[in-house]
Amino acid sequence: MQNIHNDQPGARQGQEGIALFTAMVLLLALTVAAIVSMRTVALDYKLGTNANQRGRAFEVSENARRRVSGVMDAHVDARGWVGVRLPAGVIVLNSGTAAGLLYADNNAVLGVLTGAARDFVYDEGRGSTGDIYVTRLDRELAAGTGAATAEGYAGLGFGTAAGGGHIFFDIRSAGSSDRGARVLTGADFRHVIR
Repeated sequence: MQNIHNDQPGARQGQEGIALFTAMVLLLALTVAAIVSMRTVALDYKLGTNANQRGRAFEVSENARRRVSGVMDAHVDARGWVGVRLPAGVIVLNSGTAAGLLYADNNAVLGVLTGAARDFVYDEGRGSTGDIYVTRLDRELAAGTGAATAEGYAGLGFGTAAGGGHIFFDIRSAGSSDRGARVLTGADFRHVIR
């Protein structure tokens, strides 16, 4: 029987290494693709975690501001904190009975909290807290309120000779999540003098 294959030495040597080289190139390409994919997944995870923490800090900031807004009317009417029931988690830092002590150190430069004194701390638990800053902006007396009465009015509560009016406050809250994300929210608050 005759062998139909070419058995001459060196006839197949040129083809033996090409399969190994092709396999190595494909394996290298797959490895690079896997590494890039893993890094993308890790980045997406970090982005998602940061967005979640920022959302958590926003919720804490809004909750803190809303809770303080809810007691501002009672505080202004009482000219202090005596008899005012605070919501759970809210702590007054400047709790003197004189109403002016609450926000005396804060100025009316909106949006800037540098050097402002915190007035409240809100602890929601699980490491999330809120710092609340209150700034008295202005007062507006209602029509029919006499100028003489207005001159004598410097307090925070009680109606101005039954004419009434409004006192405006800026309430800012800086919420922090348990992982250090911080968000600042704010709103104007209007107290109606009755």
